[in-house]
Amino acid sequence: TSVLKETEDDGKHYETEKMVRIDEIANNIIMQSKFAYWIATFLKEYFPDAKRRKNCCMVSEPEQRLILRLLIYFKLAPEGMTLTTSRFRQLIGCYHNLKMDDGYSTLPEIGTVPVTFVKYEDWHRKDMDWSKTSLTLHEWKEGETITIKKLK
Repeated sequence: TSVLKETEDDGKHYETEKMVRIDEIANNIIMQSKFAYWIATFLKEYFPDAKRRKNCCMVSEPEQRLILRLLIYFKLAPEGMTLTTSRFRQLIGCYHNLKMDDGYSTLPEIGTVPVTFVKYEDWHRKDMDWSKTSLTLHEWKEGETITIKKLK
């Protein structure tokens, strides 16, 4: 979600400008890393008694292979490609290097969805490369509010 400049003089109130899906602006590596991380988090939290090494990538090797197959199934990786567990570790590392704060918001007529709010200072720049995993956005501070106007 992109957010306009302040709507009031104190600099703490913003209004949304537009909403786009992440796959419209991010590259496939970002999509793969987010997918792998969130599926691994699901498996770890919903199956806490599964045998896993404590120092390795959140989930067991069979779970890693499952997630890699899901990447292909959901067309996040080319069909016929063999993905290895080292690729899974790369994706988890990539996720941890992302500088985008994923949060959840309840939006009118949509429900609760993961949303990253992007300040005007970031989205209006012509030189911003949204496909980089090292993308750093301006942080939101306590007390700042966002008004979501009815979007088309």
